[in-house]
Amino acid sequence: MLDKSSNSVKVVFADKANVVRQLKDYAKSIKRMHPEVERVGYFGSYANDTYGPASDVDLLIILRRSDRRFLDRIPDFLPDNLSICCDVFPYTSEEIEKMQGQNNPWIRHVLGEVVWL
Repeated sequence: MLDKSSNSVKVVFADKANVVRQLKDYAKSIKRMHPEVERVGYFGSYANDTYGPASDVDLLIILRRSDRRFLDRIPDFLPDNLSICCDVFPYTSEEIEKMQGQNNPWIRHVLGEVVWL
């Protein structure tokens, strides 16, 4: 026999102030562990206050240099101690400049809303 399910659903939103605090700690830590990191910032729904219960955090990580391919860098920068899921975008300064020079709409959008930590 099946039990009756609840008639209500509780939706829980992340506490943005707590998320930003965690991101600042992550940025400090990643800069210590990876001296090639110039800047770390978040963009997307947390930057423009449109986040919801299922939102993740998008992190732009700018590196001075890297000999590795973009996709090969990602695992090195994935946070493992945050209370929210993150997507990381570890680009070199040179790659950012190249995308800007190509008038890449994605990087233009990201740089227009990024909140630097």
